[in-house]
Amino acid sequence: MPGKAGFGMVVSFGTATGTTTAATLTNVTGISGLDSEVEVIDVTSHDSSGSYREKVASFIDAGQLTFDVNFDPNSTTHRATTGGILYLRDQKTIVPWKVTFPGSPVHSFLVQGFVKSAPFEAPFDDKLSATITVELTGSATWTYGT
Repeated sequence: MPGKAGFGMVVSFGTATGTTTAATLTNVTGISGLDSEVEVIDVTSHDSSGSYREKVASFIDAGQLTFDVNFDPNSTTHRATTGGILYLRDQKTIVPWKVTFPGSPVHSFLVQGFVKSAPFEAPFDDKLSATITVELTGSATWTYGT
């Protein structure tokens, strides 16, 4: 089976606590994350056999989502005013984030998280850009189209 193109991914988010994912993040150029990781607890004891460590799985950290964007201070979703990612960062608000994959049927996942950081870059010889990092809380809910 051939691979799928990433072009056409959509990122939407809530603009206040508990709201639906009503706003669509504009000018997204890259998406990465859901780098979940299981915490490991070392349970080795003096009577463990064979000089090997013994470990058990513990909590799962949902990780982060990262969105690269062509930063546009005129875009409502990029601003430090209500409805913007910089506003959400400043308010430390946990909101829903939905990432929708391109194609048909439609597949997506929904997570909760807060904007941890959103630094921008403005090189003299290139575009304005920003990298938005969302710290996730809880698990992702996947929806698969049929």
